[in-house]
Amino acid sequence: KPLIDVGNRLKEQNLFPGKDDYVPAIDLIVRHACKSRFYQLVGDKPFNYFDLNDDGVLDRYEIKVMMTEVLGYEPADFVVDDMLASVDLNGKGVIDQGEFSFLLAQMEREHSQFGK
Repeated sequence: KPLIDVGNRLKEQNLFPGKDDYVPAIDLIVRHACKSRFYQLVGDKPFNYFDLNDDGVLDRYEIKVMMTEVLGYEPADFVVDDMLASVDLNGKGVIDQGEFSFLLAQMEREHSQFGK
């Protein structure tokens, strides 16, 4: 019932999402879930732990190794791609130290604020 009430209010205010809003909304949810999962996967390990070739960035291969190590199985390529895209703020296809630190700080704030 509460969701129906929200939907009705949004319709009354002409703010109800249209058909074209579905994919961006799903993308937003997937990216948030990936960020949250990335935070859980990293745990308390430093950036350098995951930077296997010491080039200062985490590439697709290093993200896949990290996920495989923590999850205990090799994730599908699209899952690795989604994880990388959710954290790669500058769109270079890798995660640098700044993006890594920014995400961890952001997730720390969220977890402390919402007690997750």
